[in-house]
This record gives sequence, structure tokens and C-alpha cells, in this order.
Amino acid sequence: MKTKLNKQRVVVKVGTGILFNSSGAPRAEAFESIAGQVAWCQKNGSEVIVVTSGAVAAARYLLTLSGKDSSRFTKQELAGIGASYLLSMWNKAFAPRDINTAQILLTYHNLFNTGERASIHRAIEAYCANGIIPLINENDVVSATEILSMEKGGSDNDWLASMVALLSLPGAVLFLSEIGGIFEKNAATGELQSRYAEIHAQNVPPFLLTASEASGNGRGGMRSKIRAAIRCHKRGMRVSVAGLHKHTITDFVSGTHVGTMFGTVTRLG
Repeated sequence: MKTKLNKQRVVVKVGTGILFNSSGAPRAEAFESIAGQVAWCQKNGSEVIVVTSGAVAAARYLLTLSGKDSSRFTKQELAGIGASYLLSMWNKAFAPRDINTAQILLTYHNLFNTGERASIHRAIEAYCANGIIPLINENDVVSATEILSMEKGGSDNDWLASMVALLSLPGAVLFLSEIGGIFEKNAATGELQSRYAEIHAQNVPPFLLTASEASGNGRGGMRSKIRAAIRCHKRGMRVSVAGLHKHTITDFVSGTHVGTMFGTVTRLG
């Protein structure tokens, strides 16, 4: 396997709150925006890997439409119901741009098993080399690891994104968050105040590492994103946590500062 970073490759992790609104409905405009920006990146020589959350939210939306009670299913079972719909939303966004996608459902066991890890790596390399977008998600029906983490207010595929990055070795990793970055909090009210323009990856303010709150429709919280971001930064990757805007991905791929970057100083901005 390669040991050097592929500077033309980027991993984009998309949280549930980006793709589904607070009422649980899919944000078609978000899928469209991401697909359009990814298409631009491809045309300009970049390879893009998308780590996507949202299968559980998709299932709840579908069951509500059909008048079924989603509470009758476990989150693992909901993920199975919503996975195909989530994929269909991505395909609907990418198809008009003549971009094919490949769904990869992973468990943590897959990534720690030498043979399976090598197989996943080969597939990602083949897809990227041929302009196909890998759409990667946790296989929750098989493994409850991600679900259990979510129940504790932890990862919303953030850790999976970092593991995929360490496997595929991109030059950059972008965590898209509905909050739009990492913010300083008012100690008295808990309200978000100024956004950090940059965070020192080797000297993160301690209170940020103890934060575990999730936001909106997602269950990720900032702690999981920060820990995953640090993991990627240590490998030499350029890392940012940012919101989804018209040019967030394209700006990031072009080297422009977006959201909260991880670097060598901590500063508000």
C-alpha cells in the first residue's frame, strides 16, 4: 500500500444534519450542492471520497411517509431501511453530472482485518482512478459499533471518516457540519460565540475535548470531529470542519481557508 499522501485526493465527511433538516426531511439542495462541487473538483483533477451519514434519518422519513411507526425498529434496523434511499438521493444528485457512485458499507471489523482492509483499499483505488465516487457508510445492520457510539453522543461517522482517510491517504479531509465550524462557548449560558479560525492540533483547548453535545438531526458532536480531525492532521493531512455553502468544498480543495482549520496555532476569526 502507498505510504505517501495523495495530494489530489480529498475525503469529504457529510453529517446527517447537513443532509436532513430538523423535521427529518431530506435537503435535496444539500445533495445537489455537494454533487455539483464534487463534479467541479473532478474536472479540476481531484479525486473525492464521500463518507456519508444519514441512513437512520432516511428510514424515519420514509416510515413517516408510509404511516409506519419508526419506534418499532432498532437503529440498526432503521439503517437497513434507509440505506437504499440515502444511496438513491446521492445517485439522483450525481447522475445528471454523468458521475457514477459506488456504495461501500463497512464495519470496524473490516478495517482491522488485514485481508478485508486490503480489499477495501483496492476497491477505493479502482473507483478513484476511474472517476467513480466511493460513498462510504457504516454497515450498521451488521455492526452496532457506530450505533452504540451515537447513543453515547459520540461519532456520526466522524471516526469512520478518519479511518477511511488513514487507509486511502488523501492530502486533505473536510468534515461538513451543520454548525459550520468549532466555536467558543459562553461559560455561563452555553451559547456559541466566536468561531475558531484555527485550532492547534497538538494543543487543543481542553474544554473542546470534553464537549460531547450533538446538534440538530445529527449525533456527532464536536468532540468526535475534533478527535478524528487530530488523527488525520497527525498523518500530515490538511483538515477542516466547516459548514456547507455554495463553494465550501471547491474552496477547500483549492487551498482556501474554510470553517475551522487544524494547524499550529489556536486563534479565533
